[in-house]
Parts: sequence; C-alpha cells; structure tokens
Amino acid sequence: MNANDMYFEDFRFGDKKLSDFGGIIYNEDGWIISNGLTSSKTTTKLSSRDGELYLGSTYNPRTITVPIFLQEDIDIDEFYAWLLNGEQELEFEDSDRKINAVLDNQLDIRSYYDGDYKGLSSLNFIAYDPYWRAVKDTYTIVDSLGSVINIKTKSNVTTYPIIKLTPTAVGKVSFQINDTIVTLDIASSNLNREITIDCEREEIYDIRFEAEYNLFNIYSSNDYYEFPRLNPFVNNTFVLRSGSVNGMIIYHNNMWI
Repeated sequence: MNANDMYFEDFRFGDKKLSDFGGIIYNEDGWIISNGLTSSKTTTKLSSRDGELYLGSTYNPRTITVPIFLQEDIDIDEFYAWLLNGEQELEFEDSDRKINAVLDNQLDIRSYYDGDYKGLSSLNFIAYDPYWRAVKDTYTIVDSLGSVINIKTKSNVTTYPIIKLTPTAVGKVSFQINDTIVTLDIASSNLNREITIDCEREEIYDIRFEAEYNLFNIYSSNDYYEFPRLNPFVNNTFVLRSGSVNGMIIYHNNMWI
C-alpha cells in the first residue's frame, strides 16, 4: 500500500468500524498511514575481501499506527472488547485491501470532559503477516483444453494462486503455469468433488463431512512437489494440458508489500 496516496477517515477491524463508536481517523495536518515496514538482511563475511556478501532479506511484521478522535462518549468496555479480540481483518475505508492484525498497545484516551471516554488516542496495530491482500480477489476462468491463457495479477510481489477444479473422469489432469507442470492422479473417489489447490499453504483438498480432506497423495509436479506461482507486472501463461474437468477457476491471491 502506497501511504503517500492514501487518506482515510474510517476503518473496519473484524466485524465493526471505528465510526460505529462515533470515531474518525484524526487527519489534521495531512495525516497519512505510516508504512511501518522493515526488513532483515542476511549477509556473510568473506575472508578474501572487506565488507560482506548480501544473501537476501525477509520482511518483518508490519506496524500500522492510526491516530483517532472519538467524538462521542463511548462504552469503554465494548470498545476494549472490539479492539482486544485477537487477530482480525483490518481494512481502511474504500482501500480495496485488507491485512490481518492485532492491537499492539494499551489505549490512552485523553478525555475532554470528566467521566467521558472521548477525545484523542492512537492505535498501534501489528501485522505478523506483512502483506496486504485483496478485499475482492481477481480470478481467471478456464473453459477450454490446450489454449494458452495469459494471467496478469494486480500484485507487486510474487503470489501463489488458489486453484479450484472439479474432475469428471478418472485419469490424469495436467496443467501448466509458467514453467511449473502439475499433474493430478484422479481416482473415482475424486469425481464430481471440487478440489482446491492452495499454492500458498501448499495444500490440496476437497470437502468431506464439512471438513478439509487431504489429497496431497494425488499431487505431483515436474519439480518434485513444487507449487505454481504468479509473477507481478508480467503475463503469466496457463495451459490445461490434459484431463476432463468442470468449472476450473484460478484465484490470483493478490498481495502487496
């Protein structure tokens, strides 16, 4: 999320909004959301030269600081119960992105009137998964065998799609995303059941008795058990190579850092 382009008055956290408590984001002096993102670098020292060799980096949990103004006297117990209810979805008004976060600070509401819980405060959220995700994901529908389909995500990082398909015949179903070829060995017990391939979680399952039923034994790829990925800013290619399926959908699982 590019904080320099964002200016909000309200946010949703879980099932309630700040405005439900008569609150607004305090936007005096052009306040914007702090990015709150840092990374940890991995390096190694070389005996043959000065300095270090850079090996890579990982993102740390994201911190999000939100100044608020409560315009009305609130039920402080209900307000605490809302904010201190563990990890919940945090979504700023009309941003089209969300992130899972927890409140990371004690509340200190500066009261304007004795006995009234209203006034200024600051909320510090921490997102242990630092990626923003789409409120409504984009997707691609596959309706033909052998055709090359171009998939372009909205992400600014590499993402792992969620693929749903329903096999209609026993045998092998094979598809390719970029250089990764996936093969599913479909048995009669898999027929006419929607199979989900969650490439981010590296899971494959269908639903039986209202629970996820592990199908990892039917999955393989040309690179051992590698799962497909979608690259940002380019056309990713998809081909359904073989098999009989109905209703195949590729959810792009859009994310932003």
